[in-house]
Parts: sequence; C-alpha cells; structure tokens
Amino acid sequence: MVLARKDPVRIKDLAEHFGVSPSTVSRALSPKGRSLISADLAARIRAKAEEMGYVGDVYATGLRTGRTRTVGVIIPDIQNPIFPPIVRGIQNRMDEAGLVTLIAYSDNRIDLARREVERLLGRRVDGLIYASAFLEDPVIDFCREQGVSLVLLNRSVRGARGLYHEVLNDEAEGIRQTVAHLASLGHRRIVHFNGPVDVLQGLERREALRRYVREYGLEAEECECTAFSREEGARCARQFLSARPSATAIVAGNDLIAIGAVQVFKEAGLRVPDQVSVVGFNGMPFSEMFDPPLTTVAIPHVQLGARAAEILLGEMQGESEGPLTVKLEPVLVARRSSGPAPGGAVDDPPRATETSLKPSIPSS
Repeated sequence: MVLARKDPVRIKDLAEHFGVSPSTVSRALSPKGRSLISADLAARIRAKAEEMGYVGDVYATGLRTGRTRTVGVIIPDIQNPIFPPIVRGIQNRMDEAGLVTLIAYSDNRIDLARREVERLLGRRVDGLIYASAFLEDPVIDFCREQGVSLVLLNRSVRGARGLYHEVLNDEAEGIRQTVAHLASLGHRRIVHFNGPVDVLQGLERREALRRYVREYGLEAEECECTAFSREEGARCARQFLSARPSATAIVAGNDLIAIGAVQVFKEAGLRVPDQVSVVGFNGMPFSEMFDPPLTTVAIPHVQLGARAAEILLGEMQGESEGPLTVKLEPVLVARRSSGPAPGGAVDDPPRATETSLKPSIPSS
C-alpha cells in the first residue's frame, strides 16, 4: 500500500501502515534505536519511509534530544572564490555524518557576523565553523559565552590560540615556496602587494615574506592593499609603474590582487612574465585560465573544510582532546605568469599618477 498525499508523511502514518506503535517506527528510523526491534521490521519501515518521502522533523527531535543535527558555517565574503570549495569540504563531511549545514556570510563586518551567529544559535545549531574577517573579533568571545562548539577556519583571531580549535593554511610555508621559486628564476628584487594586515593572511604573509627575502638574499619593497581585491591589485600596479622600481617580480597577497595587477600591466604594455613576473596566492578556481595562466600557491581548500568539519564533529560528540591548531601545507603551482628575471630593470613603462612605493626592506 502506497499512500497518495500532499501533506508531509508523519511517523503516525508509517505506524498505521505497519500496524505498529509510533515508538516502534521511531526506533526503526533511529540508528541507536533500531537494534531494539527486529532487523527485518526495521529494514521494511526504513524502506517504506524512503518510498513515501518521509523527512524527519529535526526540530521535534531537537526538543527531545537537545540536538538538531545542524551546524552553522559563517564565511566573510560569499563572492570570494576560495570559499565555495572550503564549504564543499565541510558539507561533504557533514553529509556523511547525517548533519545539515546552514551557510551565512558576514560581508567582512563584525556586526553582521554577530547577528548571523545569533540567528544560527536561535535555530539551535549544534556547532559553528567560523571564518573571521578580522584579527580582533569579539564574536568568538560571544560564542564562548554561549557555550557553543566552535572551530575557527582559514583565519585566526588574536588571542584564540589554545582556546579554540583552528584549521589553517600554513601561510609562511606558502611564502617560502614563492620566494624560493622566484630566487631560482634569478629574481633579486621583488615587490610585495600584501593584503590587509588586520587579517591573519595579510599579516602572516607579510611577515613571512620579510623573513624569507632575507634568508634567500633578496630585497623587497611593499605596497599594502586595503582589501584582497582586484581593485587594490590594480592600484598597487599603477603605483609600481609610477615608481619605476628595479624589481622584476610581484608577490601578490592573493590571486585577486595578482589578477588586478596583471590587467593593469597588460594595459600599460608591460609584458608578464618577460618584463615582470607575478605570483598569486590561494590557488583560486580557474586561475589556470587567465592570460597568462597564474602562478599561485594552491591552498588545500576542500581539505581545510573537511578537517574543520571532522574536528567540530569530535567536539560535539565529546571526543575532543582540547583546542587543536591544525595547519595544512599549500603547494606552489608554477605557470606562465612567472619566468626568468630579465637582464636588468624593467623597460621604461608608462608613468602613472600614484605616489612611490614604501621604502625597501634591506636584504640583511
């Protein structure tokens, strides 16, 4: 017998179909309860529930168990192409565990992040994965006050180490690979279009670059971008053209900055990589399809999301051994935007109207 109905299928409907009590159906549909009834009956009830399109009421279950089997994920920028594969890693792992993932974004605003956390907690999520937009972020302290299981993902917050779980990319290692790559191509002077230093990635990548240019015997100048955006990459590129430095390579704070810079260089007639090499960071999807294909430090996006999900699941199940800090290693992918250093300074490029770059970082 198959029931034809428009209303949602209820446990009561399944119980009537099999002539059993609703509690028996509940046991059949619960991984923990099905061992209390015969395996054959449990299998038949589950098969019929699937056939009839039964969907469990997570809110009703939550009232009974204190769990809704949902988790919240908050990312800072829904338009940043690195976050979809990270979310994919989270959702794949949560789906395997039978949990629903609710996604929100903060638009790089602390006030909106706080509001989204409140909304997710209002829906009684069992845990949160949070990619903060800033190094100073009171939202995580609010989460701690609420007693919610929390994992920080991809971005850290000052004072979080040892108090919260963190799953991060090894920023310093990515910069080391970048500097080593450019040094091997004969570059001796580079310019760092670094990202905003009030965000973990911008700060750690800048500090790592300062360290490794010294270790590899190179020199560097800096142009600080106020955002990880193409617009800021373009602005620093115009500043680079105006200053006419002797640098032969650009290390960009991320791929969007790199792409903005390459666009300006192409418009100005500066050849990439013949006259100046450009290296990005993040391994943004489709970065190999740009002209020229972008050399970049590829972050293990899906793995970052999956690892954060695994740690959160362990925390929610009481299996955590304490706050963990996990760093995954990126890999530099060399493409055609980087090449051997030209014999001398870049040819006389068109002059723009921006001010000069910041003073160079000495090589010793």
